[in-house]
Amino acid sequence: MKGLISTLIFCNVFGFASAQNLKADSLSNELIRKIVSETTGAFSKKKSTICILDHFLSWNPYSFEYPREELPRNDTEREIMMNIEYEPYNNCYVFCYKITDSIFDDADRSFMVAQAKASDRKPFTYTNKKVVIIANGAKATHPTYAYTPPVFSKNFQYAIIRIYEYGKGESLQEDLSMCHQTFYYKYTTKKRWKRIYQSPVILH
Repeated sequence: MKGLISTLIFCNVFGFASAQNLKADSLSNELIRKIVSETTGAFSKKKSTICILDHFLSWNPYSFEYPREELPRNDTEREIMMNIEYEPYNNCYVFCYKITDSIFDDADRSFMVAQAKASDRKPFTYTNKKVVIIANGAKATHPTYAYTPPVFSKNFQYAIIRIYEYGKGESLQEDLSMCHQTFYYKYTTKKRWKRIYQSPVILH
């Protein structure tokens, strides 16, 4: 009987985890389609084609975790840290912006930390007529970008994704991006992703 109960518990837990993974994959694919469309749309009048690195980039370790003892204790301290050049808090930490205070609670943040740590360099396969997928080291013939995997809140209603931008005309070196920008999305009642905030462009 104990063996049967253990098996049922394992099946329930595994089934729940699998369902969550399927939901995350489906929402991730929808979000990637949208953000690629937004990226190519920015160049639709002059530069109709962009290059995208052929795999996702891992999240920076500071992106979702920042030493608790070093976090700002109030708005004044936050403003000071936001204005320090090359400070990991404002360059990497996705929760440094005030808008995130009311969106992501502690449970969300823990959930997102786990996703970010589990993210890997899986292939980037989505494309359209305005996208050229290129490998690291290949010549970037158009404005070139790389994406992190989207990371979701616990209820899958919010997502964060970061885009890295590279130059063109030279060999792509994935560790040598010119800048990055972080985008925040909400899944609306109309079953579509809507951008609710974007960070300033962070120069490297």
